[in-house]
Amino acid sequence: MLPALFLVAVERAPAQEPTHVVGQVQDSGTQKPMSGVRVGIMGTAAGTFTDANGRYALDVPAGRDSLTFKRIGYRPVVRKVAPAVDVAMQFQAMQLEAVSVTTALGIEREQRTLPYSAQSVSGERLTGVPTTNVVSALQGNVAGLYVTNSSNPFGSARIVSRGAGSILGQNQPLVIVDGIPIDNSAATNDGYGGGSLGGYDVGNAAADIDANNVESITVLKGPNAAALYGSRAANGAIVIVTKSGKGGPNQGFGVTAVFGTTTESPLRLPNYQNQYGQGFYGEFDFVDGNFGGINDGADESWGPKLDNRTTGCVYPRDAKGNPIVSAGYDTSKPCHQFFGVGPWSAHPNNVSDFWNTGVMTNMNVAVTKSSERNNVRLSVGRTGEAGMYPNNDNTRTDLTLSGGAQMSNHWSAEASIDYVNNIFQNQPQQAYEETDPMQGFIWFGRQVDTRILKDNLYRDLNDPLTQQIIKGDGLLRTDAPIPYSWNYSYHPSPYWEATAKTTDYARDRGIGHAAVTYKFNDWLSVTGRTGRDWYQDHYRANYPVNNISPYNGGGLLDVAETHSETNSDFLVTGTRPLFKDLTVTVNAGGNARVNDLNGAAGIVSRLVIPGVYTLGNSDGSPTVGIGMLKKKVNSLYGLASFNFKDWLNVDVTGRNDWSSTLPRNQNSIFYPSVGAAFIVTDALRVQSHLLSYAKVRASWTRVGNDTDPYQLAAVYGSWTAW
Repeated sequence: MLPALFLVAVERAPAQEPTHVVGQVQDSGTQKPMSGVRVGIMGTAAGTFTDANGRYALDVPAGRDSLTFKRIGYRPVVRKVAPAVDVAMQFQAMQLEAVSVTTALGIEREQRTLPYSAQSVSGERLTGVPTTNVVSALQGNVAGLYVTNSSNPFGSARIVSRGAGSILGQNQPLVIVDGIPIDNSAATNDGYGGGSLGGYDVGNAAADIDANNVESITVLKGPNAAALYGSRAANGAIVIVTKSGKGGPNQGFGVTAVFGTTTESPLRLPNYQNQYGQGFYGEFDFVDGNFGGINDGADESWGPKLDNRTTGCVYPRDAKGNPIVSAGYDTSKPCHQFFGVGPWSAHPNNVSDFWNTGVMTNMNVAVTKSSERNNVRLSVGRTGEAGMYPNNDNTRTDLTLSGGAQMSNHWSAEASIDYVNNIFQNQPQQAYEETDPMQGFIWFGRQVDTRILKDNLYRDLNDPLTQQIIKGDGLLRTDAPIPYSWNYSYHPSPYWEATAKTTDYARDRGIGHAAVTYKFNDWLSVTGRTGRDWYQDHYRANYPVNNISPYNGGGLLDVAETHSETNSDFLVTGTRPLFKDLTVTVNAGGNARVNDLNGAAGIVSRLVIPGVYTLGNSDGSPTVGIGMLKKKVNSLYGLASFNFKDWLNVDVTGRNDWSSTLPRNQNSIFYPSVGAAFIVTDALRVQSHLLSYAKVRASWTRVGNDTDPYQLAAVYGSWTAW
């Protein structure tokens, strides 16, 4: 009997014509047309977007009687199908229910049906305050998300969702852009060229995404939310959807331009005392800055009181050379300082005066065009920063092209490519090392006038004081400039570090994807997609001869790395009612992932010829190394979602990975999950001003990890032999 009924339904379907619906969507407050509103057919994945004038056109299949209107930041609207349907949407700052979000594998779902926590943030909200890191913009916008920002220009941001879950520090969520996982790695605590005490921070990789190109970001919290992504998403996932040309004008082109500028200054500096100057036990006399004079190698301020004296900074001595404190200061001797003789005075602003007022500019121009079946968007962005650190300049240039086409009622395609170029010059280090200016300022003499250091980068070799300094140091080379500093035992001049020492960092990156979808009918479709994230880093630091630390004899650090991740996947999606009140949605697919890392590094710890920064100019064997990592993971996964009367939803997922880093016969890992969401207010038909919405959810999952390449067998390193 059932087959017969099914055949009858199939025979009658062609006789029922679809309904052609047109209309316009406006903002209820401003009465202005709204572009980019998704108009969907309830119960199907079919839909369209409004154009720049807020207008849309849609063919609704027979048997479907409701349309949905959704846009992040507005209350969703449901209307009955009619030949003309105009809608006014109401702004809503907090989105707590019935909002469509993009979940794992790019699947769009109603937030209320999710058995896990997910929260979306619109692109408009992210760009409210200009930032060099889109990850930083999430701070304060997503509950339970902790963002730790670096103070370095264009520095990294670390994300932790709902607390740390691993003692190894791998607690950050997976980042996905338009369905393609991307690299969000950052230098470890030692950074580039550092060690256990720190290094150079050149930012986390996800910072390359321009916030002006983001349509929305959805944070999937916890392993259940991202179970379909496997172990990499054990800490959740951040799903970024970039802007497309949908909603652009049909006639001509739509142009959007954004320009912003911000200034920055140090938020907080140490509180210094300004009663006593450099030295120990109330005494200081500069001879060579390396303990050739009385306490002149000290980098602390326990010296004479800062009272503008020009003589009497030391006590008279007895026959054994011990100070006679009771006799008072010897006013017959002038107060010798690093610049000669001068008043022993406090300079309360000598640290704050070192920093410039940083200026950051952000510019983005986007051009869009769309029709009923095609859309395209081209975006050019540039962010520049003249940093607070002297001679620090950073730029990021972004070029993005995306488009989509509906070739027929069955075939559709989309693609995008994003090229990003970063250039960072003379970034300060974040370390307990002289390359970090604040390390020196912690030990700074309170009588040091940084204006003198700014105006004098090098010592005059003919100056008798310079000859004293050379004689007292023993390590300073006279075939290279002698730095002008206030101390020669521990610290160089901060202006020497900001000018004579140079660092250059460049990153070229390309992120692209292409996807093709075939719709068999209104309930079954299949999508094939491939994407690649590729970038190349090059970091160079040049340390001049007579640099106090590191590399007193001069040196260099050169690091080059190439990272790539390629993902190819397919996804079959089907939605069908099983019974009158029960609908099932099934997603099944597979993924093939390949990760490659190639790197090379060279270190020179002493130069033969000052100012020639090459490996061949090394005084002794340079330290060199080459590294290569390769990893493959193949996966199959599936999701079955059962929805009963729109108030009970049960999800069952499973994913199996086969990793190349595990033993051949033991390389399979299975990740199951089960979750349920129960809308209490809908099920019990609660109508109350006190309780408008109540939901109970529960979930269970199991995740595991493979390992990094080459951990199961001994391999030979390529570093210089010892």
